[in-house]
Amino acid sequence: MNQFPLRVMTAGHTAFSGEVQQCIVCTQDGYVGILAGHAPYAAPLGVGILAVYDGSPLPPRRAAVAQGYLEVRDGQVTVLARTCEWADEIDPARAQRAREQAQRVLADGQAGRDARCAAQRCLKKAENRLRAVQGQ
Repeated sequence: MNQFPLRVMTAGHTAFSGEVQQCIVCTQDGYVGILAGHAPYAAPLGVGILAVYDGSPLPPRRAAVAQGYLEVRDGQVTVLARTCEWADEIDPARAQRAREQAQRVLADGQAGRDARCAAQRCLKKAENRLRAVQGQ
């Protein structure tokens, strides 16, 4: 299978740069799979999983990504993400605590609108981190 260059960047660093056979990334409209020779394409990212297939028999490398932009141009793929956390860098216990805290805020009938909106964002990101770790 043909390979193509993939760069995954955040504001703080380059999370990945290399040749891959396929990547699957979550856009705001759903998951998109990219192979070599893909047509030019651009889309805003959602909160979801980025899976990178390098051609080895191992499972894909997975990351929890949130917000940003995907661009396919001139045979290259660039993912500019607000956050990108590789599964092996995520602390599952911390993600679970964040999930539980967000659920407590959402269950609290006294929480204001801003607090509920923030808790919903935190819950979505915590659940995404847990999916990345669990390989889902």
